Amino acid sequence: MLAVLSVSLLVVATTRSSEDIQSCDPITGTFSHRDRESIFHIYSCGVDAARPVGVLVHLHGDGAGEFVGPEDPEGTLNSLARVARDRNMLLVAPQTPDQGNGWTWWRNLGENVAWLSAFMQDDVLSRRNVDAENVWWSGYAGGADMLSRGVLTHLSPLVTSGAVMMAGGAAPVTLEAPRHPYPRDKSDTLPLSWVVGAHDDNVADAREGSQWYQDRGFGNVSLAVSEDTAQANLPQADVLESALDAAREG
Repeated sequence: MLAVLSVSLLVVATTRSSEDIQSCDPITGTFSHRDRESIFHIYSCGVDAARPVGVLVHLHGDGAGEFVGPEDPEGTLNSLARVARDRNMLLVAPQTPDQGNGWTWWRNLGENVAWLSAFMQDDVLSRRNVDAENVWWSGYAGGADMLSRGVLTHLSPLVTSGAVMMAGGAAPVTLEAPRHPYPRDKSDTLPLSWVVGAHDDNVADAREGSQWYQDRGFGNVSLAVSEDTAQANLPQADVLESALDAAREG
């Protein structure tokens, strides 16, 4: 049985200097694959392209609220971009091409997985000095479900460093068996983290999703349940920073 860590996420407030919270205007583009098209933001401020550049791919929640004011220095995407920047990583934030279903990733899972795979291979990983062996993923709510139910099961060659599921991350139920099984040495060590509020509607999904991966031999699965946060106030940047630091130290 997977051990569950009970944590507090609101005890310590992170203090940042005015320089740290300056806005980074993203590079915005459009990507098409087959009959599906959507936009993306890439945050590269402060990233040294002369060195190997890692990638953090963030999948938004239902409704794509993170895409409102992407240049806002206090917004979710800029906050995540600062975490990525400190590790010489690009923040890549694609918007689901499934616009007719409330801007969700998980409703047309198979088609969205195919679009995301093409976007990563044809655009992101072809950029200058991007290190394909240092690709992290994070997802929030419905984006976390996309990770646990689609990306981790079907895009394993693109998940090279780890994944963080926030306020979601249900067990796979809708796609067939994984197309790219993980080699044993990778499944033993790949960090897969679930973080959810104790009273969230998605807490059962996070428990079931994390247990599903542990039951299938993944050896570095963690589930943290916060007693003092809910989905709406989960500090995504702090959660991500903690997960990346833990993976580096571990």
